[in-house]
Amino acid sequence: MNAKIEAIPASLRESGRLLVWKEITDSNAHKRKTPISNSGIAVGYNNPEAILPFEEARKILEKTSDLGLGISLMDGVEISADDKNGYLYSMDFDGFAEFHSKRIDDGVSDFLERYPSYAEISPSGTGFKYFFISDSIPETKSKIKFGVSKFLEKYPEIKKYKDREIEVFSKNSFLTLTGAVFRHNSTKLNFFESTVLQEIYEYLHEWAILTGGTGRTQRSKIDQNSQATREQKVYSKLTAGSLELVLAHIDHIDEQIWTDTSNALARAYGEEGLPYFLSYSAGEYHSTVYEFFDETECIDRFQRSLDELHTRPSGFGVKHLIDEAQKNKNWPHSSLEYEPDTDFAPFVWAAAQNHDEQEPLEIIRHDYYRFLTASELQNLPKTDWRVKNLFPEHGLGSIYGPSGSGKSFLALDLMAAVACGSAFYGHKTTQCPVVYVALEGTGGIAKRVEAYETHHKIKLPSTFRVVTDMLSLFSSEASVFAEAVIEAGLNEGVIVIDTLAQSAPGSDENSSAHMGMIISNAQLLQRMTNGLIVLIHHTGKDASRGARGHSSLYAALDAALEVKRTQGGLEWLSAKVKDGASGNATSFRLERVVLGQDEDGDEISSCVAVGDLFRKVPLTQPTGKNQKAVLDALLLKFGAGATVASDEALDIAKASLTDQTTNTAQRAKEALKGLLEIGRLVLTGDKYALV
Repeated sequence: MNAKIEAIPASLRESGRLLVWKEITDSNAHKRKTPISNSGIAVGYNNPEAILPFEEARKILEKTSDLGLGISLMDGVEISADDKNGYLYSMDFDGFAEFHSKRIDDGVSDFLERYPSYAEISPSGTGFKYFFISDSIPETKSKIKFGVSKFLEKYPEIKKYKDREIEVFSKNSFLTLTGAVFRHNSTKLNFFESTVLQEIYEYLHEWAILTGGTGRTQRSKIDQNSQATREQKVYSKLTAGSLELVLAHIDHIDEQIWTDTSNALARAYGEEGLPYFLSYSAGEYHSTVYEFFDETECIDRFQRSLDELHTRPSGFGVKHLIDEAQKNKNWPHSSLEYEPDTDFAPFVWAAAQNHDEQEPLEIIRHDYYRFLTASELQNLPKTDWRVKNLFPEHGLGSIYGPSGSGKSFLALDLMAAVACGSAFYGHKTTQCPVVYVALEGTGGIAKRVEAYETHHKIKLPSTFRVVTDMLSLFSSEASVFAEAVIEAGLNEGVIVIDTLAQSAPGSDENSSAHMGMIISNAQLLQRMTNGLIVLIHHTGKDASRGARGHSSLYAALDAALEVKRTQGGLEWLSAKVKDGASGNATSFRLERVVLGQDEDGDEISSCVAVGDLFRKVPLTQPTGKNQKAVLDALLLKFGAGATVASDEALDIAKASLTDQTTNTAQRAKEALKGLLEIGRLVLTGDKYALV
């Protein structure tokens, strides 16, 4: 639905935050409104490429009928109304109207008469969006939940909103703009002071309660985190002058220090810390600008710091900032002032007069620390295992190894065992849902699953699901995917992402900043789904150095399996596991499973990972001198478990034949076909895997 642009209030049109969106249907038939760039590429609402000038957005909408207009809220939009500046707010009333029949809920008229402001019909025509401006600081999305409405009984088109809710937006999202004005008295964008906004919340809450709903019960995650931080009462606030002095003496060239500064400001100041972080990053307290400075990146970094407060260890906060500042040789040894009557009972820190003796003068809350005896340690919660002694129920894990080592086959074997609740190489599993995100070799995942079921003579349960749609951990998609997992009832299980490289297009694995973003999004996915995330990853050119990329990845892992190619074949070992034993190698191999024939009569096959504890099957030896010569040549050059391109394999096969006089190409092809038939080669795409 194209926007009727002229009807949209000028303050919205001139906000500088306009974007164009397109409705995209995903593989689950869910329709999602997705912002797109000027070039037509789907992007996030907070991506600068999504933001378009008004005239440019107008031209795009005039040319294409299936696009819509929207406005990005990012961290909040400051605009004017009634000659007052404030932040844009919107309330989404879904299921409160059916505009094709021109019917609305009776309560809507009462509300808009009491609190008139600009309102427009939503793209679906089954509700409306209500816009206003307030001096209240933007907050993460909240909801006002209504009960069953009699109004809905007559209108089948909106029965999906039987239990309705009003969503309140002011940041971290984008809003559609249709220009389809709802109610003649609701064309003006009005300003409401924070006290009036609270009145509106109370009015809607009472209305919702009357319908049998729960009202305004959901607070934002950030609000909860901020409140929890205040309840801990362990972090103080410096006065603005003292804080700026501290920040002026913290090195911001190092990316890790920059990140830790964001975390500390978020802990001590909540959302009030963002302006200080932006000024610090922009070099306002220094002579140089942080080399990666970008306002959007800084805002995103600080938002992640707020989101992850509960994962941050104690010690972050003002204490951390002062510690870092005092490392600077130019620290002036000044006394520091704290805000009076702060919500945070402070660690009272001051700079010592002697630079070499920088110690806290006093610590409030001496009971904050617990000194446990050896016997008391035994009462602490024990590790809950998803795969006993290998992977915990909750956390971040990885299976990594060189290309062609069979790690994806092993991962599928492991996850199938978890989905079924069966043992994995003698390790007990706790059954749970499994979501396997196949981003590499998506064309072969169906055959791999079929091969597993055929070999083990079982059907995987319905809680084992495969996703072949693109998923990026180098963007804001993680939270969207997490919500989809929760909606499907597959949370509190295991999510496998195969591979990490394919889930982070455009990233530099060796960059600490890029890897930090990937890890942060993976951890966000883990927290939202309350389960285990397993990343399938590659080793570098030197496999002995472990997983490829920045070392922060390995440090962030709770558990990891390493897959290796050895002279004797394939093996896996526990490379890292908290509260478990690591380093014990277990051999496995890839066994060919014939699945049928294609239209040309050639066999369709795949592999399953088979270990000695599952089934001892001796390798079939080649028949005839040509098969033996070809297999020996391939194994000598590549080793068992390796993969080799079919063209290269054919060249090696031809060269290995003892008789080089006649029909070498034909005899080499026959030898390769024979090795396929006895299971010593497995054809995957245009490559052979050596067994």
